[in-house]
Amino acid sequence: MVERRFYSRLKRSLRIQWKNQDLDFLGITSDLCPGGVFVVSDARLPIHTVLDMEIWLERELPVRCRGEVIWINRGQVVSYPQGFGVQFIDLADDVLATLLMVCGDPHGASRLCEGIS
Repeated sequence: MVERRFYSRLKRSLRIQWKNQDLDFLGITSDLCPGGVFVVSDARLPIHTVLDMEIWLERELPVRCRGEVIWINRGQVVSYPQGFGVQFIDLADDVLATLLMVCGDPHGASRLCEGIS
């Protein structure tokens, strides 16, 4: 199988709040990268659901971002918990820089901050 990820993932349980006009949940992540996040959940969301999220990255204040549900695991992938994968949409530069730093790509973050991405 060909790896399609652009970023490597950070395996970390972080507090996350995700919501849209119909839902509002508090939960945890399984992993995170500057491209997206996997949310551990029993909630049944359709593919393409757009969510507003707040993720606490070992800071007092969460980063705020938006994403789209792109895959759901209901047990078919035994190496992952039940939940859903979210691809970030239109990340603000400061949020992307923070995610790059947290996920171990400080060079990407410094290039972004310098405007050289």
